[in-house]
Amino acid sequence: MKLNFKNVLFSLVIVMLGVFAFGVSNVSAATCTANATGLWSAGGTWDDAGCTAPGGIPLVGDTVVINTGVVVTLDTVTPALASVTLNDPTGGANGITIASPGALNVTGAVTFASTAGANHSTLAVANGTLSAGSIGIDDGAGSGDKVLSVSTGTINVTGNITFTITEGADVQVTSTGASNINLGGHFPSGGTFARGSSTVTFNGSGAQNVGAYNYTNVVINKSAGTATLLGNSLILEALVVTEGVFTTSTHTLDITGGTTIEDGGTLTHGTGAKIHNGDVLINSGGTFTETGATVVTFLGHVTNNGTFTAGVGVHTFLNFDRTINGSLSIPNVTFTNSNYTNNGTFTISTMLDGGGTLINSATGILNIDGGMSVTGLTATAVGNTVNYTGGFQTVKAVSYDDLGLSGSGTKSILSGITIGGDVTVSSGVLVLLTGASTAGSLYLNGDLQHVGSWGSTASSSSYKNNTYFSGTGTLTTTTGTNPRGTSSGSRSKPAVTPTTPAMPNNTTTDCMPGQLFSVLTGRNCNAATPAIPASPSAGGYAFGLGLVKKGTKGEACKAWQMYFNAKASAGLAVDGWCGAKTIAAAKTWQTSAGLTADGLLGPASRAKAMMQ
Repeated sequence: MKLNFKNVLFSLVIVMLGVFAFGVSNVSAATCTANATGLWSAGGTWDDAGCTAPGGIPLVGDTVVINTGVVVTLDTVTPALASVTLNDPTGGANGITIASPGALNVTGAVTFASTAGANHSTLAVANGTLSAGSIGIDDGAGSGDKVLSVSTGTINVTGNITFTITEGADVQVTSTGASNINLGGHFPSGGTFARGSSTVTFNGSGAQNVGAYNYTNVVINKSAGTATLLGNSLILEALVVTEGVFTTSTHTLDITGGTTIEDGGTLTHGTGAKIHNGDVLINSGGTFTETGATVVTFLGHVTNNGTFTAGVGVHTFLNFDRTINGSLSIPNVTFTNSNYTNNGTFTISTMLDGGGTLINSATGILNIDGGMSVTGLTATAVGNTVNYTGGFQTVKAVSYDDLGLSGSGTKSILSGITIGGDVTVSSGVLVLLTGASTAGSLYLNGDLQHVGSWGSTASSSSYKNNTYFSGTGTLTTTTGTNPRGTSSGSRSKPAVTPTTPAMPNNTTTDCMPGQLFSVLTGRNCNAATPAIPASPSAGGYAFGLGLVKKGTKGEACKAWQMYFNAKASAGLAVDGWCGAKTIAAAKTWQTSAGLTADGLLGPASRAKAMMQ
């Protein structure tokens, strides 16, 4: 018989392509059973009759069964198998051990069959990789353990892990090292989870259950859906919510390490105790939400650059030398045997309580909308502000830098206190003064007030105002402006228009010639004070003989205001009050006139003005 060389060559090519195709896909997938302990890659491990290729190893799409008493060492990277089952180990322990860098790839289920005996079934990932569509573990009525273990390797499960449990101790998921366990479905409670140094990541796109266990690291990285904690749990090192929602429901959660919520991540606490032993960081775009009377304990630094919505439960800050950063609003706060420093905006709407200390730093803004009974409050750093923003409130008897009194009702200052910066009193607030208090400047409804002592008509103050003050105490200011305010650039002040309060009609004093008001006390000058002499004038401007400076009131100041308007188009209000705008115009004019720009309008300035 004469052979056709071309036909033979074509046939060989077809055979070779077919062999290659068996390594990639298996159109006639079969059940391949391991009947002998040995290597995965050894043909003698597998049942010749069952495997697709007699004497071969499992091919893509095959179903793999590990028989009783058989342990197979995976020394290769498997193709995508349809499923893997560890049979009932009644006749002896069975399992699969993955030898690095081996990988077991299963598109469907990895199943641990139930047993009535005492032998174990083990899938030991070790330092390799297990990828599965799902994992089902049934411990049966026997005492044999079902063990899924990993060391520093990786377990990827796109679907659910399910347990059928007779005895919880028999179902074991164990990590002995820094493994990565990535779960796309449910991880049920009820089994035994030994965490090691593992990181468990919940990365599914639908609802996921997070079993009640002790974890080392937990990551929530979900494109959609919510991961829900099933019971009381501990996270030993870190909780990171990268994306998606993690709700702890009503269960106790104790996080020994830090909590980080990234852009797109949401942590939701229901009722029950939540303990954050480490730092809490809410990044921009992150959300921390509480529902109901959540009881929260913070022992680390707390930083909110995203969205924080607190529940009505008590929030306890329990540590020393920690900080509060960003913007935080909490109804009920207790500082217990601790000191925290507020560097951001901290709002307490119901009660600030406890035996610890809250320190307001130079950048701190503390808003108190309710009661205040905390033992320690330190608010003297230059630049910090404490605002009492509620209804009837008692101002804690400590020293302040800037103090704001807003909202409504009476704010009681029941003993003399020191305010190094500004006191700002909003419309609708009545300040009850008891004792002698001092402050830098006083703003009433946004308007800067005169230097001097303030109070009600029942007090001994120079300026009496029953609209804003009651009681017999006084508040004495030392300057009409805050020299550390907008001029220093350290913080902004509200735009204010200086007002001239009504002067006491029954009190007069001697003044410099030509003055209607004393530049020292603001009181009316005696009628016997000589009139402004005609000689020190420039074009009819009655500058007087005294020094005009910031805070000066009266006709001399008015004359300079008229002069600056006429000569320098300053646009000043001619009100006889030399405030910040007038002095700024004075310095500008002094510079243009070749004088020292110090805002002090004395003999040299008068002489230059008269020459002009």
